[in-house]
Amino acid sequence: MAEIFSAVSGAISIAALFNDCVDCFEYIQLARHFGKDYGRCQLRLDVAKRRLDRWGAAIDINNDPRFRSGAPADESVAHAQEILQDIVGRIEWAYKVSRRYEQTTPEKDRVALTYADLDPASQRLRNQFQAITKKRQSRTSLIKKTGWALYDKKRLGSLIDNIVSSIDDLELVFPSVAQTSIQLARAEIGEVDDQQSLNMIQDAAEGLDPVLKDLAKQKLAGVEVQNFAARVKTAESGKFEVGNIFTKEAFGQSVGFPYSTTNRVEDMEVKGDSGVHVGDTYGGKGFWG
Repeated sequence: MAEIFSAVSGAISIAALFNDCVDCFEYIQLARHFGKDYGRCQLRLDVAKRRLDRWGAAIDINNDPRFRSGAPADESVAHAQEILQDIVGRIEWAYKVSRRYEQTTPEKDRVALTYADLDPASQRLRNQFQAITKKRQSRTSLIKKTGWALYDKKRLGSLIDNIVSSIDDLELVFPSVAQTSIQLARAEIGEVDDQQSLNMIQDAAEGLDPVLKDLAKQKLAGVEVQNFAARVKTAESGKFEVGNIFTKEAFGQSVGFPYSTTNRVEDMEVKGDSGVHVGDTYGGKGFWG
């Protein structure tokens, strides 16, 4: 990890600095202390990375000649360089705090959570984020990634907030690309086609990426689901349920949530061993299992 901080402190181009800055996110792991909050915390870190990556794509940082120098003459480019260095500096500070913690902490308390520890829905969304990043990048990081762990939720929250504040500043340096950035965010949301992932994005982007959050909210607003039942009686062992059902299997895959579905029943008696489900089932037998 130290090698990337050394590289950033050297005379490298703005484009290389940006790419190293994005790579820094891949080193960060979260320790087992995060427990059940691991999925959401990891996704919030991913949202911050996605927003930074989107900014770089919007200004075409890897192709625009202005960003090929390590000593830019352009005032705006020089300002962006300072902000990117600040982001890397904040991550380096968090890394050093982590290393100090590890020196006085038993090995059993230094276990980092991994992709396998995420719930299936978070795994799917992370895969979608990473696929988008690979599409945009025409490079391969050559630095061997040796991860390090953050152990404190408040420290992670502070790190993410500071990074996002710096991204706010980056976006102000080049305001003319705001519309391009929105279009890129819209393309990201366009690749998410299930309600669960959209809800997760909306939650994870809260306070971090207002554009991504609003686009997820807008897409969710287009999902119209109506399940209605009136004057239904049950007797004996009859089963009756209203509402869509997502089985355990559905949480590991995109269910392609429909944008309009209506299920309605009236004046019904359910008795004996019969069953009635007013709604749709995703991922398996669900109500009928």
